[in-house]
Amino acid sequence: RGDPNQVDDPHDDAPMADRLPETPKDLQVWLDQQERAILVRALAEAGFNRTAAAASLGLNLRQIRYRMSRLAITAPANVADRRDDVG
Repeated sequence: RGDPNQVDDPHDDAPMADRLPETPKDLQVWLDQQERAILVRALAEAGFNRTAAAASLGLNLRQIRYRMSRLAITAPANVADRRDDVG
């Protein structure tokens, strides 16, 4: 299959390592930031409906609730009182 550091795009000759952001100083913090950004984006796209956001990410409601809690993600005030899912 070729060099594992090569990007699959046949028109891009840059090694994958050259296209990645700077190596993080704290991997867990960086991973949490990436996960938080993805969850917030999915939640925003779903109108903060946790069930729909979870489904779009291949998660179940329990998993997204755990991740939201762990990453301190809360619903905006305008949707915080609305019950959009069970649980």
